[in-house]
Amino acid sequence: MNYKTIDTISAILGRGEGIVIESGMTVCTPEMPEVKMFLAGYVGYHEDLNLECSVYMPDLNGPIMVTQSRVLIGKKAHIIMNSVRMAGESEQMEIDAKHKIGILECVGLCIDIMQRFNSGRINKDNICHKLQSVMKDNHAERFSYEKPNLYYKTASEDFVLEREDRVYVASKFLCLCRYTNPVTGTLSYNLFNPDNVILLSEKTK
Repeated sequence: MNYKTIDTISAILGRGEGIVIESGMTVCTPEMPEVKMFLAGYVGYHEDLNLECSVYMPDLNGPIMVTQSRVLIGKKAHIIMNSVRMAGESEQMEIDAKHKIGILECVGLCIDIMQRFNSGRINKDNICHKLQSVMKDNHAERFSYEKPNLYYKTASEDFVLEREDRVYVASKFLCLCRYTNPVTGTLSYNLFNPDNVILLSEKTK
């Protein structure tokens, strides 16, 4: 099979804004070049979590726990998202219990702030100031409170993953693929770097 880098998910997204790649396509990877797989969805994360290096592939024969909407990676359940696209610079994304920002899951104080916010112990008037105080690097200016909502302004390198009414803004993501194990004949799932996921069918917008 003649693999072309331009056909990978990462390469297609890199062509510019406005391209949305949905799940549901047939794909393959250099790790298993003769196995056609079903692209079941995407798992977003922030690079500081180091998810890719620590707990994902390449145990091709090791089962991972997957439900209809979540995948268990290590000890944490991640929501499986249905589409991915590159964010625009300073695109305004609302933050709430369903619309999440990956960078907030990498800082202990931010995790505590968001848990208290989602439980109603911190109101929207105070949370923006608290987040800006904790995120003193270049992320601080990306949080704003414009009544009645709290917002995050994306960076051009962010990815926006969506599922029905849920949104996740991530700096990185992995592709969840389903396939028939060529050795055991059983249905298997695994996570792959989008640099290595090659589209064999079209389902982009």
